[in-house]
Order: sequence, then C-alpha cells, then structure tokens
Amino acid sequence: MTLIAFAKLAPEAKGFFEGLTTVIERAPTGFPALRQLFRDDFPPLLRAVDPFLRNLNPLLTGLGLYRQEITSFFGNLAATFSGELPVENARGEKLNYLRTMGPITPETLATYGNRLNTNRNSAYTPPQWAKGLAQGLPSFNASQCSSGITATLDPNTPTNPVFKERTKRGQTKEVKELSEKGETTKANELAAKNEAAESQEFFERLKQYAFGGQPGTSGAPAPPCTQQEPLNPIYGSGPATAYQHTFEQPGK
Repeated sequence: MTLIAFAKLAPEAKGFFEGLTTVIERAPTGFPALRQLFRDDFPPLLRAVDPFLRNLNPLLTGLGLYRQEITSFFGNLAATFSGELPVENARGEKLNYLRTMGPITPETLATYGNRLNTNRNSAYTPPQWAKGLAQGLPSFNASQCSSGITATLDPNTPTNPVFKERTKRGQTKEVKELSEKGETTKANELAAKNEAAESQEFFERLKQYAFGGQPGTSGAPAPPCTQQEPLNPIYGSGPATAYQHTFEQPGK
C-alpha cells in the first residue's frame, strides 16, 4: 500500500527532479552569492539582534507591569461605544449613545497659575493604581496640598451683568403676556426679577456641584493627600525614583 501511495507522488517528483537539473546548472554562479550572504551579510545582522533585544525587552517588561491598565483601557473604550437605548425610533432602530463622564470641579470653571490645594495628580502612576480609588489615589507631587492656591467664589457673581447674560433663559410666558397687554413697566420688573433668580440659581448650582456647597476650595471636599511611593527601575540597580527609570537589559 505504501508503494502504491508513493506512486501517486511520481508525477510531482518527476517535475521536481527535472527542475532540479536547472538549479544544478546554475549553482556555480548562485551558490557563491548565497555563501556571501551567510558569511558576510548575515553575521552583522545577528550581532545587531542582541543589543536591539536588550533595549526592546525593558519596554516589553514595562508593558507587562501595566497589563491590567492596558486591558482596562481597551475594555473601557469598547464600553464607551456600546451603549444602546432600550427604545426604538420611528424606523424600528435602536439608537446608540456615548458613555462619557464629565466631572465638574473648581478647575473646570477657570484656569489657575498654580495647582489648587484640592488638586490630586499623578503622571507616573504605579501598576494597579486604580485599586486604591475608594481610599484616594496617591499623588505624584503632594506639595500643593499644603502650598496650593485657594479658589474662592465671589458672592456678588450673580449680580454681574456678564454672568447674568450667560444664565438668562429668555422671556417667560407671564412676561410675554404683560408685554402684549402694554404693561411694559411690570413686564420689565418681572423680567429683571426672573433674571436675578435664574442667575442666583445657576450660581448656587455651581457652588454645590463644583465646590461641594462651600464658598471656596479651602473647605471643599477632596480626596486624601497621599504622596506616591517611589518606583523601582526596570533592569537597573539604582534606587527607586519618583518616576520609573528604564535601563538596557544586561548582557550575558
């Protein structure tokens, strides 16, 4: 049975050996070039691989330390675009929505020359840093907790004409009715009263949601101020530093 099966290979084998004749004829000119490739060109490439990998491996090691954060990033990215409303439109289609969160803080309302005393930041977070979210995330630089500036709300802001112009909602039904009746004075008085109430209401909302109901950041609620621990270097024997140092992998 083996010989019978091998016989089926004969046509392909015949073509192979017929083609091999051409290869043998051209070998005297082709093989020197192949020998030159392995003798002269390939060894420098092999010598370059080792230092390349010794610089690449620290990068891969760093990515491995943050594998959970990388996974979370792509998971959150997918969840951002997967939101779907349970109701359908007139064409029977379910609409998608974008899952985002826009927190409002004192730093949302204005820009400052220095960090606020409520600011918590870390550009060089340690691996699995989000596990401490409930207790308060550590800060890369905690000096602003004691020396940061304090933002204070001006209690006269609701009476500022520019602020009132930005919070004005337009004429109410009552104001329009008074204007139509020709009672201009009453309409203007009611409009001014409504504008003042709207401006004050918006100001109180800013105070409540951005400052936690406090007149400034000195009394506003903020996460605990914890100095971030130093990070050990990758492939290095030096001391731990505020941000992680990466060194070339030692050779053997």
